[in-house]
Amino acid sequence: CVDLTTNSQDDASIATKMLKGKTEKLKSFRGDGAYDDFDFRKTLGKTVRQIIPPPKNAVLQKNTIKKPLPDYLEQRNEAVNFINKQNRKQWKIQESYHKRSLNEVVMFRYKITFGGNMNARKIENQQTEVKIKCAILNKYSRITMPISVKAA
Repeated sequence: CVDLTTNSQDDASIATKMLKGKTEKLKSFRGDGAYDDFDFRKTLGKTVRQIIPPPKNAVLQKNTIKKPLPDYLEQRNEAVNFINKQNRKQWKIQESYHKRSLNEVVMFRYKITFGGNMNARKIENQQTEVKIKCAILNKYSRITMPISVKAA
């Protein structure tokens, strides 16, 4: 999935639209705190491992008589609980949160390959431009990236 947005749109709402109905093969999702959004977590559901740090002032979501805790918030509660008992750094180590930086590597590869500027002027044309460039980058990566296997 790829989408180019303006600064007025937040990451979680765009990702919610992009992933709606497309999470059946998704095993995990790593994202920064901008993705700690209940609607986004609902889109991911219970089966996707949600590796999203809750904010520093996050509180546990509780069951009530009228409203039980949705299953998609259980992982968030686990993270809040762990961070409260240990600390945020330990949570990041346990969850291999550092792997999120691989997304930044992809963006770096995109900018090195195509530059940081757009050729199109209208946002609709820029969105198409980005999708075409991503398709090219994906093909390029499949052809040129080495296949590596971890040694036993």
